[in-house]
Amino acid sequence: TGERDRGQEQQRADPQRQAREKAYQERRFDTWANGKRADLQSHQLDRDGEMNRRHSVQRENLAHHLRATYGPDRDRTAANLAATEARLERGGFFYRLFGQAARDRDQADAERRTLASIDMRTGEYEGRLEAQQAEERRQQAERERRERQDLEERITKARDRRERDGWSDAWEAERQAGADRANDNSFGGGPQRGRDRSLGPEM
Repeated sequence: TGERDRGQEQQRADPQRQAREKAYQERRFDTWANGKRADLQSHQLDRDGEMNRRHSVQRENLAHHLRATYGPDRDRTAANLAATEARLERGGFFYRLFGQAARDRDQADAERRTLASIDMRTGEYEGRLEAQQAEERRQQAERERRERQDLEERITKARDRRERDGWSDAWEAERQAGADRANDNSFGGGPQRGRDRSLGPEM
């Protein structure tokens, strides 16, 4: 009778032990998965920062080039226009009588056209750079979206395998033997689709 009671107690205890073990393994898995997500996020933030710094340098270089190319002409034209407009503002009888006002109006119009032409050319350069950088941002955002999607697919497949295995810890011996070698440095081209031994089952 005593042995039978002890056997019944053990049968009742086993499901409880198994439930605790399963919960423990699930927590370990979630910690692993969240670590992978954090690693990927950190790598993507670093890559975004590098791209933003590169874009900033490109904009500064372009601004310097445009200033060197068009700045002197623009400054001179703007100064001439200001002087012409000041004369038109002062006006005066003889200024109008001898046709200087009409000539200054024509000159002011020409100077405004010159400034508009310079601004249009510099705007075209700036627009091309902005379009190029916008496309690079779009491509990087898409690449990062695929990386996150790929990682989540790997995590889901690994979780499914652990569920099928009953959250057994048998893979730990393999991991401890040194089998967790490849995938942790795979973020340069996005998470790889090969094995990820740090989970035990194939990723």
